[in-house]
Amino acid sequence: MAKKTTNQVATKRTGYRREKPNVKVKSNERVTLSPRESTRITGFGLTQTYRLLRTQQMPNIVVGKRFFIPKTALLKWLDNAGSNQLAAD
Repeated sequence: MAKKTTNQVATKRTGYRREKPNVKVKSNERVTLSPRESTRITGFGLTQTYRLLRTQQMPNIVVGKRFFIPKTALLKWLDNAGSNQLAAD
């Protein structure tokens, strides 16, 4: 049996080793937001948020018919939008 490295985790069923994601998250902290939760961060209305999600102007992940917004991508998107606005002035 191969020696387990720090970045691998064994699954119980198959014993196959796969790489662990290299993301550090607190156990109770979610990494995605719902569109309603994102309105509290952005200040946009819910209708405007869904419009941005449907037109792919806001970072999102679609699962079925549901939108999930990665928190770090949303904050980077807002930072970049602010810097682009300042550069245009």
